[in-house]
Amino acid sequence: MKKTAVFAAIVFGVITAIILTTRPGVVQKPEKTSLPSVPSTEPMATSTSPAIQSHDAADPNQEAHGVVGAKPPAIACENGMALPDGEEVELSEAEIDAQAAEYKAKVTNLVRTLTTSSSAEHLQLAALLEQQPAKRLTLLQRALSTDPNNPMLIRDALDACVAINDSTLCDTGVLEDRLLSIDFQNSESWMRIAANRFDAGNTADALYAVRQAGSASESRTYWVETIELTERGLASTGGYVFQERAAVAFGVAAMKTPRYADYYRMCSKQSSDHEEWARACLAYGERLAAQSNTELGINIALGIQKLALTALGDLDQATALKQHIDTTRKRQIDRDMDEYILHEMLLMARPALFSEFLETVKSQGELQARRVLAERVRSLLDQDPDIACEAWPHPLSGFN
Repeated sequence: MKKTAVFAAIVFGVITAIILTTRPGVVQKPEKTSLPSVPSTEPMATSTSPAIQSHDAADPNQEAHGVVGAKPPAIACENGMALPDGEEVELSEAEIDAQAAEYKAKVTNLVRTLTTSSSAEHLQLAALLEQQPAKRLTLLQRALSTDPNNPMLIRDALDACVAINDSTLCDTGVLEDRLLSIDFQNSESWMRIAANRFDAGNTADALYAVRQAGSASESRTYWVETIELTERGLASTGGYVFQERAAVAFGVAAMKTPRYADYYRMCSKQSSDHEEWARACLAYGERLAAQSNTELGINIALGIQKLALTALGDLDQATALKQHIDTTRKRQIDRDMDEYILHEMLLMARPALFSEFLETVKSQGELQARRVLAERVRSLLDQDPDIACEAWPHPLSGFN
């Protein structure tokens, strides 16, 4: 079976090389033609990470798909990435395993470095990189001792506690109370707790939490904050160029998206038989659609609204939402992947683009941020078409 880890490493960085399984595919040779055109205002994707398509709004349980096997931008560069005509790069399974093992060793060393710090932010990043829940919890508890009112830290500690499921090591209820005391007006905190209580069989408390989520004043996932935290942490350790830091930052943030699949399953199961659940889930879906600054969140919001409206018998509204979801999905399928990859590679190659993208996500949402990014890339290409080559070298070269 033909496989490649090249795009997995480029897009997801060290973290996703460990977390995600490699996918079948072949790296196609770049054709020696002109640069791809760049769209002006059409959003490149509905995603919350470079080159990761969003979960299908109609089926959020589906795994997000990367672009492993997609072809590079159609350009001939002199940096060694353009392949001769007629050639393909195929990595054997042994080569992929060796590369993944090397990445894992680098992450282990990075975690070891970060854990020597007394900085709460460095300890949080070490916890995000740590694969063992018990060790992750210990790191987060150290961080919380320094920064006890940080909602991101409390959220991560709660997730680790749920994963461990050992009351002698941590108390889920105490962490839930702490999270709500700090992040009471965040719908995502309430939904995280709703999913925990639903999994524990406490449907009454779960319904109460969903209702609170629907009436919360904001919906924050801390996606941008996680990207910024990771990039800063890697910069502080030294030895990583900006491309490496940006790639890993987006990969880490992709792992910390809300438990949307759990929310969707919970609402789907309960709404079909209980009107109060359908109304509560509808309110949350509307809140999320109005407040989310990520395309993934908006897509999930529409999917939850659709299932709730269907359960309530409002088929006209449900049909209208389905048409909107189908249109969004078609836009994703039809997009030019060469252009998309080029945008993402430049985003991770140029600090100014990176910073502007994140600031625009904060203030105007991801959709607008991607429109601005497309405009900036078009302008840069008009000034100097060769900048595409600077984005194409392996952004994890320091790990090779």
